[in-house]
Amino acid sequence: YVIGGESLFNTKEVSNTLPSVTKIAGSDRTETNSKVINHFYRKEILNDLYVAKNGMNKQDDLVDALSVGVLAGKTESPVVLVGNGLDNSQKELIKNKKFKNITQIGGDGNEKAFSEVENLVK
Repeated sequence: YVIGGESLFNTKEVSNTLPSVTKIAGSDRTETNSKVINHFYRKEILNDLYVAKNGMNKQDDLVDALSVGVLAGKTESPVVLVGNGLDNSQKELIKNKKFKNITQIGGDGNEKAFSEVENLVK
């Protein structure tokens, strides 16, 4: 798997280097994250959803998503990367899945998005 857009990977070089590749990319990291979740989490009902900042305002904010990654892997649950609010791809993703628990990771910037997630899963 190659995850990310053209600004990160040259499609021709990747195709020439890797014999069989699946590329997952969106217009930005938030849409790419939604596509990753849709690709790898196909079940309709998932145990947990972790909501963390996407790092667009400050790269250091991604540490929250990184730190919950091990727990997310252990519980086979996605981490959704959010900005100040949810974009359309995230709203569609959350509407089409059911989560037993949602957990806000970190703070100071993802409260509005977390509230939107809560309202969508009700």
